[in-house]
Amino acid sequence: MSNEITLKEWSVIYVPGCDYMLAGTADNHPKLGINARISHTSSVKSFEIVEDVARVETQSNTYLCPLKYLDLWTCLDEPMGEEGNAIGDMECVFNYVRYKLRPSSMTDLFTPDLKEFEHIDELRRAGARELAAQKSENVKRMMDYAAKFDKSLYIELSSVSIGSTGVYNMDGKTGVIEPEFRTGLVYDSVCYTKAGLLDFRYWPYRGPRQDSRVYAWSDGLNHVLIRNLKAMDITFNGQRLRSGIVTELTRPPEFPAPGPDAP
Repeated sequence: MSNEITLKEWSVIYVPGCDYMLAGTADNHPKLGINARISHTSSVKSFEIVEDVARVETQSNTYLCPLKYLDLWTCLDEPMGEEGNAIGDMECVFNYVRYKLRPSSMTDLFTPDLKEFEHIDELRRAGARELAAQKSENVKRMMDYAAKFDKSLYIELSSVSIGSTGVYNMDGKTGVIEPEFRTGLVYDSVCYTKAGLLDFRYWPYRGPRQDSRVYAWSDGLNHVLIRNLKAMDITFNGQRLRSGIVTELTRPPEFPAPGPDAP
């Protein structure tokens, strides 16, 4: 029996030869953890909208996708699929996406049901306000936690590979810090930098070791605290970070050489 997972900021994508898929942020994925960003699911088997929620079955899981959390800007305007595709009411969503994203010079290829579009637009505006309020509450909660540690960086990590939002508390200066993902010739890196305040960088784990390596940690940064939101334990420099727990990283005695591709 498949798992039932709620998706926020979700979209429908089409990969030629692979049929339709979903992308979005899972509230609590049984394998990936809390607020896990999913770049694509397995192929969609069925799609049904009931009471403003799309219930989508893929090859692996069942996703509940509230229309208020639909992210139109990442939906791809692609062909509707071949005849016999068991896609059901997905057509109305794609018609809406096409209607919103089509170039102004393009003639409508269908007769839009404006009342339906207006309803989805209203839902999406309400969803955007709800997500903004949730983000504000999360930031405040994270700030309150970081305030317990002077000269600190606190990250609630749901994605090791690209990083997640953090907050800092450095000599009375506080704020939100978003990770910067940098692609290198040999190693990719995740960087938390704030000019004049802090610099923390690591190479995401890769290969069988599954161990991320910190290669930059500014001198004025005394505490790096990570809450592991993933559904499994992870490691940094061999240090185990248990799922769901806040762990303070131990500063390495020395850092590996960045190499020619480092920033």
